[in-house]
Formats: sequence, structure tokens, C-alpha cells
Amino acid sequence: MGKNQKEYLRRLRAMDLYSQGLKPIQIYKKLRRSERWFFKHLKNYRLYGTAGLKDKSKRPKKLNTRYIHKVINDVIEVRKDLSRAETEETKYKFFGARAVRQELIDNREYSDEQIPKERWINHIIKREGLIIKPDKRRRRKSNKFYPLLKPTKVNESHQMDIVGPRYIKGRGPFFSYHLKDIVNHQVFLEQYPEQLAVYVVDFFIKAWQRLKIPVYLQMDNHCTASGSLTHKRSISKVVRLCLFLGVQPVFIADEKPWMNGSIESFNSLFDKKLWQKYQFETHTSLHREAKILEIRHNEYQAYSNSKKKLEEIESQVLPFGYDKHLKELPLTEGKIHFIRQVDEKGEISILNENFFIDQSLFTDYLWVTVDTGREVCNIYYQESEDSPRILIKSFPYKLREKAVPFDPNNRFL
Repeated sequence: MGKNQKEYLRRLRAMDLYSQGLKPIQIYKKLRRSERWFFKHLKNYRLYGTAGLKDKSKRPKKLNTRYIHKVINDVIEVRKDLSRAETEETKYKFFGARAVRQELIDNREYSDEQIPKERWINHIIKREGLIIKPDKRRRRKSNKFYPLLKPTKVNESHQMDIVGPRYIKGRGPFFSYHLKDIVNHQVFLEQYPEQLAVYVVDFFIKAWQRLKIPVYLQMDNHCTASGSLTHKRSISKVVRLCLFLGVQPVFIADEKPWMNGSIESFNSLFDKKLWQKYQFETHTSLHREAKILEIRHNEYQAYSNSKKKLEEIESQVLPFGYDKHLKELPLTEGKIHFIRQVDEKGEISILNENFFIDQSLFTDYLWVTVDTGREVCNIYYQESEDSPRILIKSFPYKLREKAVPFDPNNRFL
């Protein structure tokens, strides 16, 4: 293992410990690093996720003068020819930096060493004003099938997301936690100083004391919800709470926020109507205004829904004063779902572990279900909206602990 890889894993470990609630001073002393080191990488992690923990390229940003004028002129000419696509030789061809390099090698008799790398070709394209802005009107809906939930009843599915960090001058950061019922569009908002598992659990308790407990809870793959950054098959406090209450968590594909489109739409509304419109001096004033936004949004949605005949799944809210989550929750029998895209190796990743599926399914999306009671992982593929969902792989999935039976009566006591 190289030096850079070891440092990257150390940074992952620091963020994992932080998400578990350890204090910063405990973390950087444990890892034998400085306070400055910890907060530098914490800032990058909040802004860019795990990608922000990797070292940035030290390659110079200025175009190297060794690329002579003739090569640069040919790059410009080829880019124009490919983008115009006016000849039999150029029609249907791509015209990005990689396509320009390929054309220069195949048809202009350059060697690979004589041509600028893709990043420098992009620099030339931008400098010469050859960037082509996409025409949104020409965009077509992708033919690829996405195995997303399509709820039709109230209490069937909730979507959750966290907005932040946002900053109030002189008051530090805050994160706004949002939950939304996909069918009746009722929402719940709460603000916290950090993005930690303990806050996520507290948020769901408060949310489900007002909105009824759903069948499914859909969210992204942040470690505070999905589990450890490094440990395989680690079941988080959030997932334990869901299973204990009979909720089936669904984790969307990595870096695909549009799969949580309903709550993302509300996030935009939160920004437009509240955060970008007003200035706040304290977290208390922000919290007060956020609650007004929540109430008025829900009132409007209730009015809108009054003209519809919405079906509702029978459920109930958590009682006020509920404290089951304050104790160590056991792993409960239930189902955890993942939407995963097959990579170029034919693999998918589940809870920090890669599994080979099929290279022919590259870029396709799969529905993965981990059954904690039977300790089995089932992987399903659906080719289109009209085709059936097919079980394409099933294998034992032994967990770190044995799951206890789900007790619908005990969960509220």
C-alpha cells in the first residue's frame, strides 16, 4: 500500500470516528495528527464528501510550451471539423477532447507523445471559444430504466436529505434536515449543528411523532445513515432504528441526487423562499422561520390534497416522550435496500464491499435487498418499465451479529 493510500485511509478513519460522535481532540490525538490537519480535512469532507479527502493533483495548470503551434492549430481545426460534422467522415462522431486526440492519431499521423493530454486540449478549446453549450431543448429522456420506488399511497415512502453546511455570520454552521412524504408532500424540518448519526436518529424520532411511520425511507449514502466509511457490513444507528420500527431503508445510487428528486425539489424551495431571501442573526431565528415555512407548505399541500382521493397505508405516529432510541438498539429482522449502478468491472458496492455481478450490465442499475433475518443478499434486474423484476443473483450475507425478530408491539412501548 502506497503512502498516499495510507494517508487517505487515515483521513477516512478520522471522518468515521467523527461521525460516531468522538471529539476532534480525541480523534487527531488518536491518529497522531495535528488539530490543523483534522479541521482541514473535515472542511473538505463537508464540501465534497469522500472525494475531498483525496490529494489534489500537483500537475502544473499552465499550458506547457513544448506543444508547438502546428499541433495547437491542428487541435483547433479538428475540433471545428468534428463539431460541425459536415462530412461523411465526421458525422456521428464525438467532438470532445478525447475524440480530438483520437482523430489526430488516426488521421493526422501524430504519435501519442506528440499530442497534448486531454486536459490541455480542453484548455485550448476553452481559450479559443470553442465550447458548445448544450441545447436543453434537444435533450431526450434516457432510455435506461431506473429501479426507483413509485409510491401511490400516503405513508408508503418518505425521502430524507440534509442541506448544509450553511453559515450564519458569527454563529457557526448549521445543517437543515428535511423529510417528505412522496404522495401527500407533507414535510418536516429540523436544524442541527452537525451531520451526525445521533442527530439523524433524533430527527427521525421527531419527524415520525408528526408524520406517520412509512413503509420505506429513501436517502443517500452518507455514512451517518448507511454505516461506517471503512468497515464492511456495518449497520448504522439509523438503519437499526428503521428496522426496529418496521421501516425498510432504501439507499439511492452514489452521486445520483436526482433519484431523491422530490426532497431535492423541496431543498430548492427552502433555499429560494427562506435561505436566499432573508438574513438571520441567530440559529433560533432561522429555526423559527423554518417552522413557519414547514407549516405553510404543509397547509398548502393539505389544501391541494383535499381535492384528491389519496389512498393511505394504515400506520401511526411515535408517542411523544419516546425513548427507545436512547438505548443501544439491537439489529432487527427486516430488509435494507440499495439501488446500485454496475461499474466497468461488472461490480457493485454494498456497505464497503464489492461484489461481481456481470460485466455485460455495465452502467445498468440494480435493486439490491439485504434480508437481515435470513442473512441473504438478493440482487434484482429489471430491463424496462414493462418487464418483470428478475432475481439474477442470491448469496449468503452473514452479518456481524444475529438479528432479533421484529416485534410490532414492542417498538412503541
